[in-house]
Amino acid sequence: ISWFENLSPGLWGNGYYSTCIIDDTLYYASTVSVNEIVLEKYKIFLKEIGLRNSYATVKKISEKRITISTISRVQTPVFCVDNGKVYLMIDYNRILDVTVFDNIKEYSLPVNAASLKKMVVRNNYIYLATLNNKIEKYSISDTSAKLNEITVNSISHNGIKNINGYIIINITTMLD
Repeated sequence: ISWFENLSPGLWGNGYYSTCIIDDTLYYASTVSVNEIVLEKYKIFLKEIGLRNSYATVKKISEKRITISTISRVQTPVFCVDNGKVYLMIDYNRILDVTVFDNIKEYSLPVNAASLKKMVVRNNYIYLATLNNKIEKYSISDTSAKLNEITVNSISHNGIKNINGYIIINITTMLD
């Protein structure tokens, strides 16, 4: 997408990064070390020239560096959006609520997901896929106890996703 050219030079190949767009806001997260993540928020301005010609410019509106306890390994963070909130998966058992940059909340789980792409948030519950094809459910208000667990035949290697309120497990299975 051409408007990525207008983002800061830090977005180009310097570590592991992920982006997420909600309405006219671009969220960008970069894992720069085992204990530091850079979060940036951009406003997207769309420009219409004609029927087939449109482009966008972006303007940085906020940046935050967060120091966290050591993550298991430096990797690409994964965004998840649920009911207007923006969550960032940073480790196999840790999630950040980054909706409000001045009030970032961290949630820790007692078990590890199979990968960062195998955790989602839906209606204030965290769902994660384990290595043994189980989907576990935790309340975001109390992540210490597992609420539910189901076993599925397979889990997509692309991870699980929250799409329109359904948790997509693989090409033939979704949870409601």
